[in-house]
Amino acid sequence: VKIGNTVSAGDIIVSGIIEDQYGNRQFKYARAKVMAHTYEDHDVRVPLKQPTWVPNGEPQTKSFLEWGGIRIPMFFPLKMKEQPYSVFWQREALLPSEDLWVLKRTATPVQLKSFEINEHEAKEYAMRQLNALRERSYDSKVISREIEGRCENGVYYLTERALVEKDIAKEVEILRR
Repeated sequence: VKIGNTVSAGDIIVSGIIEDQYGNRQFKYARAKVMAHTYEDHDVRVPLKQPTWVPNGEPQTKSFLEWGGIRIPMFFPLKMKEQPYSVFWQREALLPSEDLWVLKRTATPVQLKSFEINEHEAKEYAMRQLNALRERSYDSKVISREIEGRCENGVYYLTERALVEKDIAKEVEILRR
């Protein structure tokens, strides 16, 4: 193909088949870099109602004695309410030379609540998500990009269409006949 020609997925641009003037074929290994301009699209959606876990009660701390991988409770077990908890573990050396530790487990009851964000905050959050997507997906040079955002039915939509230059080559085995 020549520069400026259009290629489709599956087109063979480089092969390891060498044919001489008599029609004899030799099969060789071939590798190439095929640079093309192509579009990549990214979509991000951010609900204006954001869920978050908030504390819903007093934290409860329980201590354990740990020695050689065995945990011994230093409390009488009580049945806790069936609800979600945010748990934080803290380890303190009691006798470091003996591998004896005190573990403290603090459990804080939490509940899921939602809070409203405005369109500007949603756009900022969506742009951060878009930047993270770009870092993971662009393996080549960005030539240009168009970004469009809109708010619809309680959701902020951010769409990016980027023209990129990237290596589109794929190695495939050619079966001999």
